[in-house]
Amino acid sequence: MTKSYFIDTSVWVEYFRGTVSALTDLVEDLIKENRVFVSGIIIAELMIGARTEKEKEFLSFYMDGLHVLELKRSAFIGAGGHGFFLKKKGISVPFNDLLIASQCIENNLMLIDNDRHFEAIANHLPLKRHKKG
Repeated sequence: MTKSYFIDTSVWVEYFRGTVSALTDLVEDLIKENRVFVSGIIIAELMIGARTEKEKEFLSFYMDGLHVLELKRSAFIGAGGHGFFLKKKGISVPFNDLLIASQCIENNLMLIDNDRHFEAIANHLPLKRHKKG
């Protein structure tokens, strides 16, 4: 079975800015191979960050070509449970990141990110992250 990936907003921003790196090259390859997943959270975060109406429309159109994970009740239950677990360890993580991590864990997706919150999550939960470098 081919491994699929979930790409976080932090990486999409680099990709759409035209940053050339091993990570953005990987994103390009995964898109061509149809192995990229996002969620409504990622789409919304990107559109909120758009600078113009044209850019916002481009992002909406571009994201339509990717696999979009629906937010199910199980993702919210997972995010709540993971957040509770991490809070007991003294770790505070934004709710969006908990939802994203929950979706990745539930759907067995490898996360590609540039966000320290996911590092904290992966240190305590079975979140698989792409190793940079």
